Amino acid sequence: MNWSRYFMHDFFTAAEFHRIEEKLKRQSQNISSSRRPMLDRISELEDEVARLSLLTHALAETCVASGAITREKLGETIYRVDAEDGVVDGKKTPEQETPEPRTTHEFLSDLERKDRSS
Repeated sequence: MNWSRYFMHDFFTAAEFHRIEEKLKRQSQNISSSRRPMLDRISELEDEVARLSLLTHALAETCVASGAITREKLGETIYRVDAEDGVVDGKKTPEQETPEPRTTHEFLSDLERKDRSS
């Protein structure tokens, strides 16, 4: 029972209050149950991002520690790959969101131009 029963008792009977409270309870449960799959998926995605972050960090550290690549060269490569989708934003845009798909020939031509300018 909530305070509204005390303030509104002249307008509603106890049975009417009970029906209203039950309806609100059912609506709240429906909202919660419909959000559950979405919240589960968000949790799964957060776990996947955390695992991928760990793997990426471990691979980068292993490459640097083995001398296969320097931190500077890794940073340059990250910047270059980031720029390939047309936007330098610190992430790789999924293929379906890439502004204009490039052919293999266009991609290789771009690499050649970058190599010549370096």
